[in-house]
This record gives sequence, structure tokens and C-alpha cells, in this order.
Amino acid sequence: MKTKRETAGKGLVRTTRQCSLHHPQRQSLLCPSVKGSSVLVKELRSNHHGAPLFVSELLGSGGCGSVYTGTRKSDGTQVAIKYIPKTKAKKYIIMRGDGRRLPLEVALMAVVSQPSSCCNVLKLLDWFEEPFRYILVLERPSPCSDLFDFCGMFNGLLSEVQARQILRQVVEALIHCRNCGVFHRDVKSENILVNLNDWTVKLIDFGCGDLYKEAPYSNFAGTLNFCPPEYFLNGSYEASPATTWSVGVLLFELVCGDLPFEGRREIILNQPRFTTRVSKECHDLISLCMSMNPHERPVLEDILTHDWHSNP
Repeated sequence: MKTKRETAGKGLVRTTRQCSLHHPQRQSLLCPSVKGSSVLVKELRSNHHGAPLFVSELLGSGGCGSVYTGTRKSDGTQVAIKYIPKTKAKKYIIMRGDGRRLPLEVALMAVVSQPSSCCNVLKLLDWFEEPFRYILVLERPSPCSDLFDFCGMFNGLLSEVQARQILRQVVEALIHCRNCGVFHRDVKSENILVNLNDWTVKLIDFGCGDLYKEAPYSNFAGTLNFCPPEYFLNGSYEASPATTWSVGVLLFELVCGDLPFEGRREIILNQPRFTTRVSKECHDLISLCMSMNPHERPVLEDILTHDWHSNP
């Protein structure tokens, strides 16, 4: 039975050279189907625009914070409000141009949410600081579901036509992040929202993210079953091929209904078993994305021009 995956090393890998691959189970923070929700009735006032926000129902909570529904009282805009304890903010950066010292997650979201932002990346609308926590005000698509639960509406897997529509938007979001100098590092179905009306995709949760660099990363942050094999074999990985690997794992999940690998040993063996019949082009794209040689994997733009995207 498919279960939601836990995120490994979240908030830990930035301050230690040794990666921890264990972390308490987390739920998708913007999924409206989270059980056991409670209600918080509160009003917040933004420190940037003075727009009061009405905060109410808990959407979810996990190791990186809690997320509530919210409404901007001036115009009724529905938002999500994420609370991040300062004890979880392990790395800070100085924003170029204004000298602000921001927690990494806030800074990454601010960068990808600038005016030239991508419609497939969840936008940070506002943020402010309290003595013991940071508060992020995020856009909240409605009605929506995370991609994991969305696939559950189709018996756990999508047709190639459906998967193609979803994957193209995910890749566009990742190209935007890379072009902004942001490495998401936790691409998985739980971190992708799908608007149930028009199937618009939003990439969410930059809590495992980092600044994009060409040099290798020696610490892993993300979800274990999406980790590229070179990390286990060599102790390091590069942003571009690691992102492509995660796209291949995601596509496999969308068309086969489950992940190709469970744990380190299976990832290193790299022998995914296709449990459903897929087209030659789809099989080829997945195989290219999950090549054992990181430098043989296509870049994101090449994924979009692969023959699979030309299929009817």
C-alpha cells in the first residue's frame, strides 16, 4: 500500500557534514484532507502592507512547522499561513540589495516569487517575524489536492496523457527555480499541488531547498527514495542531474502507481520494475532521467523536448 514519504535531514543537513536519513513522519502541509485538524481563530497584521489576515483552520503540521488556512480581510483572498519556529531555521542568508538577513526557506521563496515568477511555483505573498517564529503568507489554490492524493482519485496512477500534462508543469517550475538560483531538493508528489478545476500545478515546500550552485553538494536533504545513487556511491551529488533523477522517479510513480525504489540498496541496483505497460518513449525518458551516470541524464529543457512529449 502506498504511503506518504518522510523527508530526511530536513533542517539538519545545513549545519553538519554528516547526513541524517531519519526524520519523524511528515504530512503534506497544504493538503486539505489532513485529518485531525484543529481551529485557531486569530488575526494577524502584516508588517509589510498592513493588511490584516484572519487565521483559522489547521491544514497540517510537521517537522518544519504548521500551516493554517487564512483570509485576507481586505479582499477575501484565501491564503495559507505557515509558522516556522526559529529553532527550525538553521541557515540564514543576506538578501542582495536590501541587506535583510532571512531564514533560507523564506529567502528562497522570496526569490522565486518575484514579479517574473512562474505560475507553477507557489508564491510567497508576505512574511513577517515574531520573537520566536517566522510567519509565511502563501497563496492557496482552491480547490486543490497534492499530487499524491490526486493520483489516488485515478486508482493510484495516471494515464500517460495525464502524466504528461502534470510533468510538463513540474519541469517548468524547476527550470524557473534553477534560473532564479534555487535548488528545491525535495521534488515528490506530496510537494506538488494540483488545482482540481484546471489541473494547474504548483511546486511547494522549499524547506529542504538551498542556493543553486555548480559545485557538488555533500549533504543530502530531501526524501530518501528520491535520492540519486551517486550520493550513496560517492558521498556527493550535483544539482542538475539530481533534479533530473527526481523527475524520472516522479514520472515512474505517475505512470506505474508506485515508486521505482525503496531504500539505498534498490537505488544503487537501479533495476526498476515497470508494473504497467508504458510507451517506448515514456520508458526511454524514465531510463534517461534515471541513468546511473549523472552526466548522461538530460537537462530539464531536454526533458521537455523528448519524443514522449510529442505523443498524442
